[in-house]
Amino acid sequence: MAKKPVRKKTVQKKTGKTKTTQKKIVKKTPGKPVRKKAVKKESQREKLEKELKGLLKKIDAEGLIFLLKQARVMIHNVQVDKINREIVEYESKRKTKTGGKSIKPTKSRAAAVEIEEINQGKSFFIRLNNARKIFNLDEMRSLVSICHGADDEIQAGMRIYRWLKSNRIDVLSDCNIAGNGDPHLAVLYKMIISKYKTKE
Repeated sequence: MAKKPVRKKTVQKKTGKTKTTQKKIVKKTPGKPVRKKAVKKESQREKLEKELKGLLKKIDAEGLIFLLKQARVMIHNVQVDKINREIVEYESKRKTKTGGKSIKPTKSRAAAVEIEEINQGKSFFIRLNNARKIFNLDEMRSLVSICHGADDEIQAGMRIYRWLKSNRIDVLSDCNIAGNGDPHLAVLYKMIISKYKTKE
């Protein structure tokens, strides 16, 4: 019988070369940066408002009425300061030189009490003891009613002082009104009844 041919095994010789595999380089795209939520800091005003709200719960009705009056006075004073600045600016412009000659104001003794209407009679400047304060129309009407309802200057001074203490305490402090017997109140009473009348 014929022998089957035997296949010779082929042996691959090691060449010493290492097989290198190329890795695909994938470029990473930078993702969107994560934004940290900004922590909002409370302003000084917000802190004060929060504190005030907390305190209001502990104040009775009478105390709230007092605070409300004080707040109105503060707002009124801010408005007055603004008007006063505008008046000072206006007067400084009015005193500028005209025609090469400066205008010199005439010297006159300042009255203890003065009343000046502005804004077409909607507001009033009342000067007491060299301090000028602004009153709105409703406030002026109240003073006129008080003065015409009094029997004399003594009673009027007491009533005006009581009204100012309840509604315009800033006038008493800024004008240095010591009490209901202050002579400026008597002069104010005489001036009001001579210039203004109550509506019938």
